[in-house]
Amino acid sequence: MDKVNKITEKNFVDCLGPKEQWDSSLKDAIEYCLGASYPVIIHYGEEDKFNIMYNQKCAEKVPVIRYKHSHELAFGKNFREVLSHNQVVISLYKRILNGETEYKRDFPHKDPINDNKELEQRYYTFLMSPIRNKDVIIKAMLCVCEDTTDKVLGIERVPNSLTR
Repeated sequence: MDKVNKITEKNFVDCLGPKEQWDSSLKDAIEYCLGASYPVIIHYGEEDKFNIMYNQKCAEKVPVIRYKHSHELAFGKNFREVLSHNQVVISLYKRILNGETEYKRDFPHKDPINDNKELEQRYYTFLMSPIRNKDVIIKAMLCVCEDTTDKVLGIERVPNSLTR
């Protein structure tokens, strides 16, 4: 595995400005993200200009983020730069911006695995939810996710081995 740069509160401050200027809902989401023992992603900004921010577990455990983070530090970049290869995920964002919550189990996703932009089939289980500010306006999205590729491929292999 590539060396992963440590994610701290400083990364969020560098991206969003002084903590004192953050909306209380954003502060809560970032505290949750940094304290979580599983991958968490926060998308923050204006519609179609969301910046992607994530915790250490995400940088270590979610292959698309791990690859991007270790090569170009995806933290704080526009989500379209980081996830431009998957229009399905981008379409999910539109539903979240309309106030919906999305839960997907073993959702197929193509992740870049090298600089040649070669894609690998991965599977994720995730929950995406809007984060509203004090004026009840959606300014961010929270995504809790898990790479379930090994589980999905293991399940697919079992029936195939029984038919031989």
